[in-house]
Amino acid sequence: MTLRAETSNVQIKLEKLPPLRELSREWLALEAQARPSIFNSWSWIGTWLATLPGEYAPRLLRFQTSGSTVGLAVLCRSDMWRRGVIHSTCFNLNVSGNREHDCLTVEHNGFVAARSHAGPLNHALVRWFATELVDVDELYLPGITWAIEEDALNSCNLLSEITSVPYYVVELDRLRGSRTDPMEHVSSNSRQQLRRSIRYWEKKGALCIREAQTAEEALHFFASMKRLHVASWQRRGKSHSFANPYFERFHLALIESAFSAGAIELLQITAGDIALGYLYNLRCRNRTYAYQSGFVEDVRGRPGYVSHYLAIQHALNCGSQVYDFLAGRNRLKESLSTTQGQMFWTRFQKSRLRFRALHAARWLKNHLSQLG
Repeated sequence: MTLRAETSNVQIKLEKLPPLRELSREWLALEAQARPSIFNSWSWIGTWLATLPGEYAPRLLRFQTSGSTVGLAVLCRSDMWRRGVIHSTCFNLNVSGNREHDCLTVEHNGFVAARSHAGPLNHALVRWFATELVDVDELYLPGITWAIEEDALNSCNLLSEITSVPYYVVELDRLRGSRTDPMEHVSSNSRQQLRRSIRYWEKKGALCIREAQTAEEALHFFASMKRLHVASWQRRGKSHSFANPYFERFHLALIESAFSAGAIELLQITAGDIALGYLYNLRCRNRTYAYQSGFVEDVRGRPGYVSHYLAIQHALNCGSQVYDFLAGRNRLKESLSTTQGQMFWTRFQKSRLRFRALHAARWLKNHLSQLG
């Protein structure tokens, strides 16, 4: 969605973070009126705040209209150095601003806020940054699904750096309404390959998908997923998600705190006695997020395709409305999804001389590259 310039009576306050027990009551009360993503739910935000080192001193961002709170988010302040000499002070939305503790990859980011207020709050935040935060140079909004219009950006006298990444979803209500098998919406070539892979595994035993029934079983599935995930990425000589210890520490805490609330879905996919894959999904408001996975190495069996196909069926049977593959382009997502959207990693900057110089240098480099 595109953010349009509009005026509103939204007031923004930046406050010291209250005790988490106190904040949880207010956050959950607002969450009941809103439709946040899992990444803006208290399940995620509360776990993040509880596990984030105290050195970051996160602040509470409060949006109010007529004295009533209509939105909440968290800002962390960080210092950045570009080219080793250009210093910048940055506010980061619902992330720390430090790569070590931002390995979680927050997507569908924003505020916990009533849907009717989402547009005005977006615009109010950008204008507040432009006019009120004199000592802050940049505002970083990772994984958001709205973009600001050029006219609105110019009216705030801001520069921007925006990276656009597609995200893919399966509209389960659409399949449910037409009473079609999830396989029927994929291309004929993908359907043929998927059926061949299913037959391949069925020769080894009956295909089965099992959801962890207890937090203890979920932690067991998570450990099994980790082993397969790490082995797969190491075979390819690439860094894996578990390379940063904070990633596992956060998710173990998330499973322990949020499993009973139904926000965690850990799935084991088997063919007879063979565990061909594990899926670590998140759930919020009838939306299933395919967050992480681990599969056996078997090119012929295409375990990733088979596992996600069965997980889509599982989500359909459980009443989910959307199966969200999240951001990032790959063939699996493109093959199994029904539609796609755009997610933005956006950095707004004050129109300071050092930033204008960086933008000019970047433009010149790209222009010369295009000229060969």
